Amino acid sequence: MVDRFIREIDGRLNDAGNVFRVGTVTSVIGSRLVVSVSGASLIVSRLSGWTPAAGDFVLVALTQAGWVAVGRIVP
Repeated sequence: MVDRFIREIDGRLNDAGNVFRVGTVTSVIGSRLVVSVSGASLIVSRLSGWTPAAGDFVLVALTQAGWVAVGRIVP
């Protein structure tokens, strides 16, 4: 059920000009996250609104500074 939920959100966001993606946190390194997105690993910055953990589903946004995790998705 969670996989279907994440795929549905990711599909909708992909239609939004490829600016947003849904990924899974694989590890936390200081203030940065390693996020698995469509089979690729990205090292991204994050906003400070939550304490990330491995396994969290997150929304990442493409900014001028690169990919940034903007928050955790709660299915």
